[in-house]
Amino acid sequence: MKKSTHKPALLLFLIITFSSNVFAQSYEDQRPKVRLGFTCPENTHRQLLVTADENATSGVDFGYDAVLNTEEPSDMYWIIENGNFLIQGIDSIDENTTLPLGLNTIANGMCTIQVDELSNIPDSLEIVLLDKNDNTYHDIKNNSGYSFNIGSGTYLDRFELHFSENNSLSTDTFGTLEKDIQFYFANNSKTIVINNPKLKEINQVEIFNMLGQSVSISKNIKNQDKIKLNTNNISGGTYIIEIKTNDGKLSKRVLIK
Repeated sequence: MKKSTHKPALLLFLIITFSSNVFAQSYEDQRPKVRLGFTCPENTHRQLLVTADENATSGVDFGYDAVLNTEEPSDMYWIIENGNFLIQGIDSIDENTTLPLGLNTIANGMCTIQVDELSNIPDSLEIVLLDKNDNTYHDIKNNSGYSFNIGSGTYLDRFELHFSENNSLSTDTFGTLEKDIQFYFANNSKTIVINNPKLKEINQVEIFNMLGQSVSISKNIKNQDKIKLNTNNISGGTYIIEIKTNDGKLSKRVLIK
């Protein structure tokens, strides 16, 4: 695979990394970092870096942000104040962080946006890509990334990187409830299938996107041993299904296709 290299940007990154404390070079850098990768139809690969530093802001900061000086025919970049950047420094990486991305391709075909590497990112922090083309959220931390077909051109307002704490999307269960109720998403029928042989009373079933936002809620559910709930109005992507009962709640991450 061909990899693009940019020596000026690399030099600036080294200066950023090592100049923050010139008198303590042995200090281990504990700042959170995400290296985001982009593979285009021609199979070239671009890697972007975002670092959380308390001295940086969401705008352009000299010494923390590196401009994309040499743009490839097919490329991806951070968009900061209408400029294209290879490296970005921000004050924090958390649920309130939204990072716009731009990309361009010279050929039609399959592209992939993925997490190349993480440093000092807590396990509880989910990394989610929003594709505004169909308003779908894609978990790119726990899989091989988000792949999509795209036509040649420039896309400055289609993709955003988001983050969410998965404690709000808990997959914990309570007591023996998980033995009494089993459920899954059936992609062939676009339904949530709930097996409830002990006829536990289900108060509601709710679907959340990867940002913890509710996209569907079902109440007044019949007390049956097998329940099917239609989800035709939900776009493809990764979601959390949460079932609330009188005995507690169950939740599960599912991929809706």
